[in-house]
Amino acid sequence: MKKSTIGLLLITFVFLIFIMVGLFVTVMVVVMQGGSPNLLGSSRLALIRVEGLIYDAEEWIDQVEEYQEDDSIKGIVVRIDSPGGAVDPSQELYNALVEAQEQYGKVVVASFGSLAASGGYYVACNADQIVSSAGSLTGSIGVYSKFPVAKELMEKIGVSYETVKAGEYKDFGSLDRGLSDKERQMMQAVIDDTYDQFVEAVLKGRKESFARLFETWEEEPPFEYPFTPDAVEIIRTYQRERTRSAMHSSPALSDASLSEATADETVENASEEASLLPEPDHEALFAFAKSISEGKVYTGRQALKIGLVDQLGSLDDSIRLAAKLAGIRGEPTVVERQKREYGLLDFLTQGLASLTARQNHSPIQYRFPY
Repeated sequence: MKKSTIGLLLITFVFLIFIMVGLFVTVMVVVMQGGSPNLLGSSRLALIRVEGLIYDAEEWIDQVEEYQEDDSIKGIVVRIDSPGGAVDPSQELYNALVEAQEQYGKVVVASFGSLAASGGYYVACNADQIVSSAGSLTGSIGVYSKFPVAKELMEKIGVSYETVKAGEYKDFGSLDRGLSDKERQMMQAVIDDTYDQFVEAVLKGRKESFARLFETWEEEPPFEYPFTPDAVEIIRTYQRERTRSAMHSSPALSDASLSEATADETVENASEEASLLPEPDHEALFAFAKSISEGKVYTGRQALKIGLVDQLGSLDDSIRLAAKLAGIRGEPTVVERQKREYGLLDFLTQGLASLTARQNHSPIQYRFPY
């Protein structure tokens, strides 16, 4: 063989090795970033960690949108360790997950860390399943806004504002004065509507759990938290009405001359018929959702009792559950976007950006207040 031919083959061989190494490195980098292509056609799960205050949900939403477009990703596990934050980013992340479920057919399982409260719960409440540790702190379904008032302090140190405005309410919440009665009524109406939006989202995601609780709950006084008198009365009312409807549908019950044995048998039949009656109506379920909200906090075990979570378990349990719901056999492959490593300049610029973003958000908070 000629030397020129051998040299050409050697160059070709080195070139192919170079290409293969380059492809390998590229694939490994993409895999480490949690966005690897589905080279083998396998089914995978994506893991998204929602940690810290929710004042900017853009990074998490980007991940949801990336994974929903990937046909190899069959489900998304959202690990939440957050006290919540501002209303708008909490709602935006919630809506992104709902879109992944309803438009792209992705299974979504929420996994609660030590804290998944207020906006943190909002993000999770439409998940196909919610898994919580027994000691996780969750709930705090509510909304609030605080306006600092330093009127007396400013008077003491001789500082005051002169405000020129167009519009009676334009300067409400100013530091140099409290809210007027009319401003307080306005803000209360805004808070109430924002709160109802939260409760409606909870009911949308937890309707089946609440309805099942209405059907299976048995009275065992004395009642202990998380069951409160108002929540218990809502369930009692539904069960009484259901039983009454079933008894009216059994003509034999109207005969006062029934023997005791016959009456017992008829009541049993009525109970069976009651199980076929319609589910609790929206009004009853909404009232129940509101009664267990009101800013109340629960452990994971308490949340399970009242239908706010589906089961107790760890992140690994959540991943296995998501795989089962998505029809993945065996140990699932889990992809996760790796956290970027930041330098000093990044910390300075990102910190300033985060502070600015927080200031630009509404003062109305879906946040655990600590």
